[in-house]
Amino acid sequence: MKTTRITYAIGLAAGLTLLSACGDDVTNVTTKIEIESVATFEKLSKCENDNVGSLAFVADSAKTYTCTEDGWVSTAGIDGKNGEDGMDGDDGSDGADGKKGKKGASGANGKDGTACIAKELSSGEGYKIVCDGDSVGVVKNGTNGPEGEKGEKGDDGEPGDTGEGCEMSPEPNGTYLVTCSNASAEIYTVIPSVPPTPNDSTLIIPTPNDSTLIIPTPNDSTPVATDDPDCAGLTLWCKAESWNYSYRVQTGLDAGYDDSGYWFAYDDHADGGKSEITWPVKLGNEYDGNAFDPVIDHCQGLCGTVTLNKGTLDKSPSVGVGFNLAGTSDGSTLVASTINEWYGICITYTSDLPGQLAIGLGDSLYAALNYDLPHVDLPTTASPNEECFVWTDFRQTGNAGGAAITGPEAAARAVSFLIEFSSNDGDTGDFNIIRLRKYVDRQ
Repeated sequence: MKTTRITYAIGLAAGLTLLSACGDDVTNVTTKIEIESVATFEKLSKCENDNVGSLAFVADSAKTYTCTEDGWVSTAGIDGKNGEDGMDGDDGSDGADGKKGKKGASGANGKDGTACIAKELSSGEGYKIVCDGDSVGVVKNGTNGPEGEKGEKGDDGEPGDTGEGCEMSPEPNGTYLVTCSNASAEIYTVIPSVPPTPNDSTLIIPTPNDSTLIIPTPNDSTPVATDDPDCAGLTLWCKAESWNYSYRVQTGLDAGYDDSGYWFAYDDHADGGKSEITWPVKLGNEYDGNAFDPVIDHCQGLCGTVTLNKGTLDKSPSVGVGFNLAGTSDGSTLVASTINEWYGICITYTSDLPGQLAIGLGDSLYAALNYDLPHVDLPTTASPNEECFVWTDFRQTGNAGGAAITGPEAAARAVSFLIEFSSNDGDTGDFNIIRLRKYVDRQ
């Protein structure tokens, strides 16, 4: 059998040898075919009849092409099937920790939180929750639970130490001297309930139910000339224009230093409160930066806006205004006056907040009374309203634990009048004090 071997040597390959064996004889036939090599497919030579079967290698695609009757055709075979996935290799060892990165930039500030406060309801039934000025709800007080069973009586306590009391002894001038045995107590002089007066020793202090009382005519009862009917009568203070711009309360009791009747304001800051009065115009005149002249001109009275702020107080917040009856004799020491002959006092005002009219008695007696001054209540009123009071209307609250004093006793040694506004924390309101007059005719 004859065997024929044909070998094709192609391009870069060492050679492709095909061996055919037939019988015992072997014939070696070797044919070399040159392969065209070009950079891109576009640079291949034309595929025509005279070079059908030629091979060419295109460098940019690394493919071999054969010239056929249909032109150049890639000799690449059909993609084989994917082999089976190999087994997962063992996990590698953890790498060393990388270096700490640089600190990143700070983030943007968060939004401000919402502040909330609880305001006690004027009815006392609970609290209104206010957040950033808006009411978000009301929390009402709970009702009392059922009364528990009465417990057994406890053992008697040890007897207490003997208390230290005070003694009152009469003085030649018709006053009483109060002496307390406690070393820390001060000594005060208290006027009796029916004090003598310089001009009328027979004066009887009126009581609210005494309709037959005859009041002596005071020496300064002549009305002040005015063309304003609202200011006629025994006026102490009225609209500024009606008094030719006299901004002082005309008490007629100046002690000689010419500083009586000037208005002043006070607040609760010394005790921890933050209440204040806002005036409608700037205070001050050419002599005093705190004078109320511009306010009185603006309001035709003494007016302002009260804002109550409890702060750290353990009591209700308050602010007020007032004036001294006699002023001072030396510019520093306040002088007391007897005003029983006035019979009482009338005030015309407007106010959004409840107030009190109190008789001021000076620092020493004020402390002895434990700051519980005889006073009367001033109800709220939107339109000008006159309230008149006799001295027996003025009373202490009676629960402060200090010395006791009646309204007529206070009128016999009055230092000032105080008009105070007090209510719940956070309350605000306007007021205007329009007129003050002596109450001598009970009309």
